[in-house]
Formats: sequence, structure tokens, C-alpha cells
Amino acid sequence: MPQYSASSELALIDAYPPAEFRGTKALKEAITAKKRHLEEGSQYQYLSFRPVTLDDFARIKGRHRVEIAGRGTAFFYLGDIETLVLKLPTRVHEKAHATLGQRIQAQVFQMGSIGFDEFMAINATAIKGRDDSEKEADSAWQNERLRTRKEDWPNVVIEAGLGESLPRLQKEAKWWIEHSAGDVLVVLLVWVQQMSRTVKIEKWIPNAVRSLRRSSRLNLPPVSPMKAADIVIDQSSAAGSVCHGAPLRLEFDRIFGRPAQNALEHDVVFTQDDLEDWARLLWIAC
Repeated sequence: MPQYSASSELALIDAYPPAEFRGTKALKEAITAKKRHLEEGSQYQYLSFRPVTLDDFARIKGRHRVEIAGRGTAFFYLGDIETLVLKLPTRVHEKAHATLGQRIQAQVFQMGSIGFDEFMAINATAIKGRDDSEKEADSAWQNERLRTRKEDWPNVVIEAGLGESLPRLQKEAKWWIEHSAGDVLVVLLVWVQQMSRTVKIEKWIPNAVRSLRRSSRLNLPPVSPMKAADIVIDQSSAAGSVCHGAPLRLEFDRIFGRPAQNALEHDVVFTQDDLEDWARLLWIAC
């Protein structure tokens, strides 16, 4: 029996039926139209298509990728149902995941004991899952001192999206945790509602942690995603910011896949003030 969610569930086939894939020229036209809609204020960044065969996907992500999809478009491919889901970037979406990542990184290296190879940014590197699936994160980091193979999973992932994207983001968290069989130790979802100046952060973790040194293909007991934090920062009022659910804590052993070894090493924690300051800067020039 499968130990992970059906691809049709992850792609939200019922809620968002994919458009028919009619070749790379039509795909490029659809992406161009979606970019225009986003510039005009649309809050839905996603497109999906089927049937996209493995050969089709190889051509799309090949040397003409930028010409077809533009820069920054993230791919989520589910080969067993021949479905390609695209997430197009926007300025506020990119700021959301990148600046939260900057603040995580700042705390990590302020510890003074962490090597660069222990918190290596791999960002939108394509990661292969089961059943010919493949995904690119918005931001991701890996402890390459422990995870030394190209096919190893990141420790930490951030996925961001705009106002209509939360169901998609939650399925992305499910893919990361289930398909890695718990090797992805924390997924942060950043849901930006730009018009109301509100940001929601969800922290998802596996309900069980597996050994770092094992093949992802072994027949292991199922690992399910579990929501461990739900934070909302509402800055819609001129009277000030309202934050529920703080602080945001990223446990040291989840970030690095190992326990702390000395007094310098500790959890990464964002207080309410930290989160409100981060959110406030999102709205500038957006």
C-alpha cells in the first residue's frame, strides 16, 4: 500500500482541474497571460497542465526553460498522473520566503559554531520524489556535512504563496514530508494576503523522524505531516500590528539533523516583535 498521498490529491485535481497541455508554445502563452494577471492584481499564482509526459517535462525544463517559463517559475511535476503544476513568482512572494530565510540564516551563523556546509542553501534545486515526481522549493537548506549525496533531501524548506494559494501550499508541505519519509524535518509555509497586509506562517513537521543514513526507497512505516505552529500577523490597521501564535521556534535538531553539541548551539526563535518587523518590511515597494 502507498505510504503517501495520491498524486491527484497533491495536485488538487478536483479543486483545480488542469488545463490540457498542447505543447510548449501554448504553455508559454498561458504563462505570459498568467504573469499579466498577476501584474493586474490576481492573487493566484498557479497553473496546471496534463497530460505532460516525462519526455514533455524533460523538454520544458531543458535548455529552453527560461524562454518557455521565464525566470523564477517553480515546477512541481507528478509523473504518475502526468501533471505539471507551475507557481509563478511575484515580488512580495519572493520577498516573503527570501527575507524569512535571511533572518533564519542570520541567527544560525550568529551562533559562531556552525559551518557553512551545515546550513547550505539549495533553494530551488529540483528534488526527486516517488512515482516520477519532482519539486522545486522556494527556499531550502541542507546539512551537507551529514547529507552528502546529490539525491539527499533538504532539512528545511520554505514555500510561499499569495492570497488564494494556501491549499496548494499545504499540499506542497505534505509532498515534502511524505515523499522524503520524514527526511525533510521542517516546512514553513508563508501565506501572504497582500491586500489586507496579513501574513500567516504555518510550521509543518513529520510525525516521526527517520535515521539520516538510509535509502528513501526502503519500505518504512508511513510518515505524516503535522502542523506544529500557526502564526498570523495582521498589519491591516493603522493602529498597529496584531500577532497571534508567536513565537516561531525552529528546533536546532530539525535545522541541522543533529543535536546541539555546545552552549553556543540553540534553537532559532523569532519573537512577536521579530515577526512583526519582518512582516512590516514585506509591504514596502509591493
